[in-house]
Amino acid sequence: MGRGFKPLNIRKWVYLFMSSLGIGAAASLLAWVVLIFINPPGESGGVAGVGYNIISVLLAGMLFSIISQTGFFAYLTLNYIARSIFRRPQLWIYAQLIITAITVTYLPFMFTEPGEALLPHIAVPVIVLIVAIAVAFWKVKLTNKSAFVPTVFFMSAVTLFETIPSLRENHFSGIFFMILPLLACNAWQILILGKLLSTPKSPSQS
Repeated sequence: MGRGFKPLNIRKWVYLFMSSLGIGAAASLLAWVVLIFINPPGESGGVAGVGYNIISVLLAGMLFSIISQTGFFAYLTLNYIARSIFRRPQLWIYAQLIITAITVTYLPFMFTEPGEALLPHIAVPVIVLIVAIAVAFWKVKLTNKSAFVPTVFFMSAVTLFETIPSLRENHFSGIFFMILPLLACNAWQILILGKLLSTPKSPSQS
């Protein structure tokens, strides 16, 4: 996510697109299996509405992958513009921290009905934030310390915004079925980005 990277060429973009589709499909299949295990079809509170046809599950995962990729490229564009607007890079870091804090603490509660239990709504942002921090540490190992806050921002704030359709439905199975593929695809894209954008060294540089 630095300034020295070159744009993706067609081959790398196709690889990112296709691999993300595969991860989205696999993650949705995993989510479907977990939901069936927790609440078998026909039981109260089961996975009704998620779909029992494996093809529809895989297609839904691919759709979530496309949502994830749209959010990813939107974030890259936002990051590029913000770096141009903020004269001091540290200001953009602070802005991402503030937006992350507001999103995590407020967004999931926007769809809470009066008198409804808060625990499920607290669990969603907490789990997303834990995953975001774990992915950020991984990203730091792959790149450098400056990637920590942008990765947490993308993995938490952007993921929660992408999950708004399921948050509106306010149903555990729908939220879980959507958020798992989104987290998987977002993690894959942010972790593979540096490798895709880096320019291989020539023999004279090694």
